[in-house]
Amino acid sequence: MPAQFKARDWKLMAKDTSLLHSDASRDIGLKGYCYFNVGSSPVDFKPKLVSTMKSALQAASAHIGNSSGKPVTPATKARMASRIVKSAADGLIDASTLKLAAIKEGLFLAD
Repeated sequence: MPAQFKARDWKLMAKDTSLLHSDASRDIGLKGYCYFNVGSSPVDFKPKLVSTMKSALQAASAHIGNSSGKPVTPATKARMASRIVKSAADGLIDASTLKLAAIKEGLFLAD
């Protein structure tokens, strides 16, 4: 582990186990593993917000799929989900705002 990281704050994640680590696929491809920060306390998302986040991801995935003519890849969907979680953690909890953030992330990856 790099010297600047405290081992107690990080957990080794197996492939395809973290939808929140936005660089997991790249790290696993390059190194065969990735680290995910578990040291900070997570945001306490209420069930209603989790449902809103899930709906936003589904709607954004459908939008990207329809506009590109092909299904959204798992890696793109993971990045979109990560963007939704980050946005919600920053206080953006409106369904339309979360969907737009995910679409922007998905379109950026599709380019």
